[in-house]
Amino acid sequence: MPLHESIARTLARLRESRAAIALAVPVVTLCGSYLYLTRLHGTWRLFSSVVHEDGRRTLLQTIFYFEHFLREVPVSAFLAIAVALLVYDADAEGLREVQPSPSQRKRGNETTSVGVRTPGFAEAKCSNRPPSSAEESNSSASTFAARGVFVWLGMAAILFATAVVMTGRRYGFAEVGRELLQFRTRGDTLRFGSHWHYHLLQLPFVFGLSWTIARVARSSPRVGDVGRFGRRSGWSTMWWTAVLALTLSFRPGPAFLTDPVYLAHQLREMWTSLTLTLPLALGVLWFLERRTARSASRALPRLAPAGCPAPDSASAGDPPNRISDRGRFSREWQTWVPGLVAAGVAGGTFLRLQGQDIGALAQKPAGVAELLASHSFEHALDGVWLALVAGAVYRGRATVAARATASRTARRASSGLPN
Repeated sequence: MPLHESIARTLARLRESRAAIALAVPVVTLCGSYLYLTRLHGTWRLFSSVVHEDGRRTLLQTIFYFEHFLREVPVSAFLAIAVALLVYDADAEGLREVQPSPSQRKRGNETTSVGVRTPGFAEAKCSNRPPSSAEESNSSASTFAARGVFVWLGMAAILFATAVVMTGRRYGFAEVGRELLQFRTRGDTLRFGSHWHYHLLQLPFVFGLSWTIARVARSSPRVGDVGRFGRRSGWSTMWWTAVLALTLSFRPGPAFLTDPVYLAHQLREMWTSLTLTLPLALGVLWFLERRTARSASRALPRLAPAGCPAPDSASAGDPPNRISDRGRFSREWQTWVPGLVAAGVAGGTFLRLQGQDIGALAQKPAGVAELLASHSFEHALDGVWLALVAGAVYRGRATVAARATASRTARRASSGLPN
């Protein structure tokens, strides 16, 4: 068996458990961090032990560090939107429409299998299948997705409101505004946009890593199609434009590329994204994709008339998507390059810190492992919030896609055009 097909089959098996694997990563990270801190402090009762780098906050206070949560909200919102839409686009390409084989076209056979345009949403392609089948499926999926938008947004809003109230009661609501406007970074330092500067390298890192992971682990019915890059909307251009506009409004200097304190903090943020916040968001999104797909597919088998295959078997006999080595390379590099750029950002940051005592750059000098362990708990709340917002964005995008597909199918049916 060729190497690329062997890799594709292995990835296909891993895709079946991708949500569970992704969700296991933050669990292992937090458990490992807790075990390390218990060994360091000599006690299992860490909730009353001081673990934060400022030397004041216990583990419980580090987890429910609401002021820090609020200053992370702008960064988390941008990352949630990017991760959700990258995963959606990748799954939409992976679940692309299955076209008739060349032999079917040669015989003039008009009957094709049921295609899937977007995650969980079908469009009728069987010549003897009534259009209402696809419409009912898309209506079911659209209702399911729309209901989920409010559920996920509601949970995110409750967490945000809790942080606002708790911070406002303790420090005054003016402090809430300062945190959201990125005034605070560490200690009593107050400078507009300063906290955003501590995340400038994290943004391209998470974007590139999410791009590659979403496309490698995407839903794909075909063997031999490891990382095909499909059509994408212009949302990524708007996303980067908004990031650039906000960054310029915060007036960044060269410190985020040259100052060891900034570089060390950003490297820590990248590590936490890799091991906690990004896997949590990906696991939630892949879980939602499976649930949405199941909701849409329930109606299809019972609605398909005789002679029209059910969607589960639509691609069973479809031949692998064979492409030339040159074509395979040109498609796969578009999947892997963003991930390599993300690795370059992290690697370059690490190399810039060579010769520096990273532990001594913290608010309270500590070991690197201790800083990373406590940092994971510090980002537990905003990691959950990021996943909730990403879930809402994914469901919102799914709702728009379902309604567009249903509308397109209805227009074709009313005009007498084939589906």
